[in-house]
Amino acid sequence: MLAIMLMFRKMLLLLIMALMFVASITGCGGRQRPDSPSSSSDGTITLVDMASREVEITENVESVALLYGVTTSYITALGKADKLVAAPFTGDFFKMVNPVFETVGSVGRGQVDMEALARFNPDLFIHRASDISTLDAVKELGIPSMGVFAENRDDIAALMTLLGKALGAGDRAVELIAYYGRMLDKARDISRDIPEDKKKSAIVMGSRIGSVANGDMLQSFMIETAGGVNCAKEVQSTEIWPVVGTETIFSWNPDFIFITNNSSINYSRETLMADPAWANLTAVKEKQVYQVPSDKDSWEFPGISSALGSLWMLSAMYPDKLNKEQIDAQAKEFYKKVYNLDATPELLGY
Repeated sequence: MLAIMLMFRKMLLLLIMALMFVASITGCGGRQRPDSPSSSSDGTITLVDMASREVEITENVESVALLYGVTTSYITALGKADKLVAAPFTGDFFKMVNPVFETVGSVGRGQVDMEALARFNPDLFIHRASDISTLDAVKELGIPSMGVFAENRDDIAALMTLLGKALGAGDRAVELIAYYGRMLDKARDISRDIPEDKKKSAIVMGSRIGSVANGDMLQSFMIETAGGVNCAKEVQSTEIWPVVGTETIFSWNPDFIFITNNSSINYSRETLMADPAWANLTAVKEKQVYQVPSDKDSWEFPGISSALGSLWMLSAMYPDKLNKEQIDAQAKEFYKKVYNLDATPELLGY
């Protein structure tokens, strides 16, 4: 009897070991997690971009070209701007952060210059996920092309994660996503106790008078994170910055009007405030019309600094909950942590 029991235990142990072995090789050779890069023995990795395309890139990306300017701030925050050989955003802010932007090249603006891109022959080309035809055309050149976008908190985190994997900066991406989340949580915690009937109404107006940020846009998320109500949230449109016209805005009569700081804007806060047609709006009468900061780095752009924009909106709508000195301190911390830049309101222009 004892011999039979010992034999049974031995067989059971062998069976468990066999199952563990099968599980281990299945885990190594089976399908990758959706958020993990798939490695190859030839020194490449495969990622799924934000257009749901598989993109095979070298494990050590050394050169990157951009046509989608939003990505510039992410790559710079990840500490990988030195890999850029071509980028559309080379303004004063990025030149302050990294001298590479003094000499970085270009592969077009809005539409890719295929000849220029072929000359650079980067390890990776990054563009808008919605422009599949360009992404596929670049792939045909033999250049890996990655589609991305960012319109809300989840998009921003997903984009940062994807770029972290592509550029070998995964740990830094995790750190930045956590910091971005803490800033948003701070804004929500501060505005949490505002009763619904006491919340300020607001709109963010685009580069044309009468164009607004609807509920699909990051600017709407920013208003709500700051404890406000976006009057344009329910506007249905497939276009970015849908035009609703001035009559609709007059009917909303928002408490606050925030204006984009996009360089293509064709009006100003001053001209709007001086226009007799707008004189009866609450936001104008109460002098609660503001252009979103900053002159050097947009706080409403779909990037990490949009969390700073939410805190700034909160301070504008509810100055008793968050004052300018606190915003200045938060901005100073943000630029040091994200870009290693010693920033001041004068330097940033707000």
